[in-house]
Amino acid sequence: MPTVPRLTVEVVRRCYSRLATRSPYYVYELGRDAIKGCALRVLRREVQIGARADRGKTWLKVSVVRPDVTFEELEAFRSSVRRRVRELEDEALEPSLREARRMTLAELWKAYRDDYVRRRHSRRSPRTLDQRDSLWNCHLLPLYGHLTLAEFASLPPRQVEEIPQVIAGRVNRSRAWAEGRHTGNHCVAALRMAWEFARRRGWIAKDPLRDVDLLDAPSAKVYLEDIDLAAVGAALRSLEELAARSVACSRQGPSPTSLLALRVALYTGCRHGEELLRGKLSWLRRDFSVPRIEVPRAKGDRGDRQGRFVYLGPDGLRCLLTIPRPGGCDDLVPGRVAGTQLARLTEIWERTLVEARKILLAWEAEQGTPLVSSILKARLVGYRGETRVDLYAGGLRIPVKALRHTIKTLHPRAGIAPDHSRQLLGHEAAGLGERVYLHQHGPSLSQAAGKTEAYVRRLMGDALTRSGPRTPQVAYGALPRGSLPLAR
Repeated sequence: MPTVPRLTVEVVRRCYSRLATRSPYYVYELGRDAIKGCALRVLRREVQIGARADRGKTWLKVSVVRPDVTFEELEAFRSSVRRRVRELEDEALEPSLREARRMTLAELWKAYRDDYVRRRHSRRSPRTLDQRDSLWNCHLLPLYGHLTLAEFASLPPRQVEEIPQVIAGRVNRSRAWAEGRHTGNHCVAALRMAWEFARRRGWIAKDPLRDVDLLDAPSAKVYLEDIDLAAVGAALRSLEELAARSVACSRQGPSPTSLLALRVALYTGCRHGEELLRGKLSWLRRDFSVPRIEVPRAKGDRGDRQGRFVYLGPDGLRCLLTIPRPGGCDDLVPGRVAGTQLARLTEIWERTLVEARKILLAWEAEQGTPLVSSILKARLVGYRGETRVDLYAGGLRIPVKALRHTIKTLHPRAGIAPDHSRQLLGHEAAGLGERVYLHQHGPSLSQAAGKTEAYVRRLMGDALTRSGPRTPQVAYGALPRGSLPLAR
């Protein structure tokens, strides 16, 4: 077999001048600067660069070398061969690494998912697996599912570092109002979990995700000002009047069920997804004279936290009891279609914010001075026909979770003790079986929930009467007389 001290451009050209007539032949590097195993495979019509494995039985092709190959290109090919040879040496020491050349990322995800369901799924929230399924099926598998573990590990570092940006771009193209940064970061986290699973199994040794930097995705820790709550209250009353005039189950008018659920989220600051929308009517309890929602599973279900309570004030309880439910329905917040639950509050909340912004602009114009308002700074979206568009391109994002942050800021002003505040928000909770705790401390927490609700309703304008103050007192002064709609 021919050997040369080093594969050069001249060697490649000589190989093209002497292409194989029948069986291919090989030209190996052999010398001080040679790469062990690096060789050219000369065929009838082309020349390939790569390495031989399994004692010469298998040819590992890296690339086809053109006759006009440059020095830089040839050196890059040689570096790739060096990496492949090192992988072969690792596989000789650890036979399980051979699985990386065969297994694709799609097969790795299936193996990891089966292991997760078998060992940990029963002790985790079902939503955890649903979220990971969504990340893999919507983003990771379409982009990288066809690659083997070895191919993914050998991707250029720059291409691996750009994974969060690529996924964020996919999200933004499908939903123009979403930046996709959180999704990109979640996908990297899901990929790291599966890759760590492969490392524990001995299928891979290299971690290409080690130096991937996550995108800057600050959490939406925004809260509503007092004037924002006044405008939200006016907008809610307007939407409730519109819903009362609309035909039942109409998709043109706002849903009465979603409006009532939004009020409960406003009063309590609960985690509206898992504690309200996914709740069951059987969770609603009123024994011990303590109206509450008993959530049977605490966030993460760690340690002795096996559940928590969402304490309700009088109007919050009324809202939940007023929600129309078909016969036999056990959903706390049913959807428009029988047998379904309300999926989210995003649409009704965004519609409320749009109406509240119109009210704030009218108040601002009447007063003649700028208002200190989070909603006026927000980026709000809506629909034009069937298309979802930006209505107001502000820089602030106000999700439904902002209601939870708002309640947290209002607790001290409403006179709620810090310990009660933590328990009302579910930061600290006793197990659902500890009825002694509920009997002793439940009434005081119920009173704290009612106190918070009354304070929020006063800021929203619900508790005002014609003989009472027409406007809430806020930091910048009073609103103009007559600007705040009266409660019915």
